[in-house]
Amino acid sequence: MPPDSVPDIPMSADRIDNQGGIPSPWGQRFPRAVRLAPGHLLVPAKTLRALLERSGRLTLAYTGFCMAPTLVNNGDFSVRTGLPRPGQLALVDVDGWGDVRRVLAIMPDGHLRTALDSYPRGLEVLQPRQVLGVVCRSRRRLDAALARAFPAWSRWTALMYWFRKILEAPDFGVSGGCSIEEKYQWQVESYETILRAPLSGPLLRLLARELPRGADLLVPGCGVGREALHLAREGYQVAAFDLIPGMIEAARKHASAAGLGADFFVSDMAALELGTRRFDGVFVTPLVYSFVQGRERRVAALRRLGHHLKPGGKVIFSAHLIRTFEQWLRVTLAWARHRAR
Repeated sequence: MPPDSVPDIPMSADRIDNQGGIPSPWGQRFPRAVRLAPGHLLVPAKTLRALLERSGRLTLAYTGFCMAPTLVNNGDFSVRTGLPRPGQLALVDVDGWGDVRRVLAIMPDGHLRTALDSYPRGLEVLQPRQVLGVVCRSRRRLDAALARAFPAWSRWTALMYWFRKILEAPDFGVSGGCSIEEKYQWQVESYETILRAPLSGPLLRLLARELPRGADLLVPGCGVGREALHLAREGYQVAAFDLIPGMIEAARKHASAAGLGADFFVSDMAALELGTRRFDGVFVTPLVYSFVQGRERRVAALRRLGHHLKPGGKVIFSAHLIRTFEQWLRVTLAWARHRAR
């Protein structure tokens, strides 16, 4: 946007990413989760460890596509106790939650070099104590070959994942609003499964630096209330809204169950009207701003948020930027697919 078209809102930005490492399971780049089967209950890594130590074997369900075709979305798999060898899949503790990683090498000090099958550029070294168990789906010779040949074969799985994202991309044209609503209507249940996932340390530090605890905070794009409820627990006075009624219904249910007084309501960010109500700050949940279709609506959304700020208030938001040729090509192909329809 040209400078003269942007409303006068104090902005704060911080680079919160993990380039070179493995993306968080709770981000939108490679969303994934490990849940108990058959009920698909999401539980912390400590619970998974305790259950494995008690029984020696667990049946789990994998959500996500980044380990396909070895692990399929919503498919069951078994895990046993033990330490993995190179090439095997391991169930590991990452930030207090279970994740499945491909073990590429065991280092002399016992640390494990790990990767995701669909992300050949990301590697992460884990400590032995982070290993919860070994996925019971392996062959010794094949495992060794997979470890040695990484990331050559991983580029093919990354390509499959890339094309899947093109096929599922929402339409940001004339019917963009309807497309986004449709996308998130069917994701209400999946968002509830990550409700207890913690907010990242860098994000909490950014908020604490810009907005002291106790501040009145408006949270657009709140979904089922994950960020809003965590912020309420941190001591913020939270009001939150979302475009999807189903998300708000779920958020109110979770707030009531947690005994938190966050205020949830349905609204469009570009048409927000709360009368004389003003806030110390606005925290737009991750990447929501990127889903506001059209320059006119984005400017309108920023103006409405700015209108509800107290003097000196701040808006904190993130946006997905197209930086590389690969990202540009994916967006172009997704656009072409929608145009063809």
